[in-house]
Parts: sequence; structure tokens; C-alpha cells
Amino acid sequence: MNGKTYELFRFTHPDGSAKEWGYAEMGTGSGLFEVRWGKEGHLVQNQIGLTRAVIHQRRTEKMNKGYQPVGRRLINTQGEVRHLPRIQSASEHPPASPLPPKKPTKSAIDIAALLGGDDDGCYFGTRFLGGFAVPNCHAESLADKLETVKAAFDAQTQSFLSGYDQALEEWISSLPAWEEPIRRAIEPA
Repeated sequence: MNGKTYELFRFTHPDGSAKEWGYAEMGTGSGLFEVRWGKEGHLVQNQIGLTRAVIHQRRTEKMNKGYQPVGRRLINTQGEVRHLPRIQSASEHPPASPLPPKKPTKSAIDIAALLGGDDDGCYFGTRFLGGFAVPNCHAESLADKLETVKAAFDAQTQSFLSGYDQALEEWISSLPAWEEPIRRAIEPA
């Protein structure tokens, strides 16, 4: 299914029916956005050419009305909503020089599987008072899983930092004309 990736929000009525609202960059390089809205799973109405400020304002209004974030979803031109694949390919457009090429990374952690999520992204617990409330029967298991995530994150961070200086020097040596501006822009790690 072709389409754009939208940030999607859902409002569920007391009778169980729902409506959705989402936004995506138009992809024209203009910095403008498109919004879509409609019944759950079928967002046929749309508006294009909105600025980032307008999107931010509308997002805030929707959240204040009770819309809940659903996450990123693929929506085609007919307004049909689909889940994104779990593992996405690298960007189709490589960065222009002088940015360094992206190096292959280790496989991403499947958070949904780790935290007990299903294909619809449902997890144990709910948002509560600015945090996340989890039933007591799942708290210990979730804490163990989060420790696993933290350990993996810490290992990736150390791996990145240990090779940072060498990768930076290789990048600079591959772009001698950009050496001075790059060195001025380097933040110590």
C-alpha cells in the first residue's frame, strides 16, 4: 500500500465508536503539512498546506478534547489506515555531503515484543498522572524487561562512543574541503 506516514490520534466515543485525526509532512520540501480526519480506519477528509505552528495548535486542541496518540500509521490517498512495518528500511534519499554516510546499525530492539505488546501496539497498563500505570501482576516482569532495554541502550551508547573519534576522523579525511567547518562544529563526546 502506498501512502504517507502520519502521526495518528484517536477519540473513542462512549458507545465504542471512534474517530481519528492525523498529520504528515507534505513531502514537497516546503515545510507544510497535510491533515486527515474521519471515522476510525478511514480518514477521507483532508486539508493541505498547514504550517508547523498550526499543526502544533491543532494537535494540542485535539489532545485537550480527549484524543489519544495512536502512533505512526501509513495512510493512502483513499484514507485507508495501515500499520507500518516493524522494521523500516533506511531513507530512500541519502544525506547530501558533507554529512557522513550512515553506517549499518545493529538490529533495533522490538519494544512491542519486549513489553508484551501485540501487533496492534497494545501493552499492559495505561497513561496515568503524567506517567504510566501498570497492574501489580505485571510490574515485576515489566521492570525486568525495562532493565533489558536499559542494558541494550547502555551497550549501544558505549559502542558508539568507543568508535566516535575514529569515525569522525575517517569522515573528515574523506572530505578535505570540509575539514575546517566540520572541526569547528564538533561537539566533544
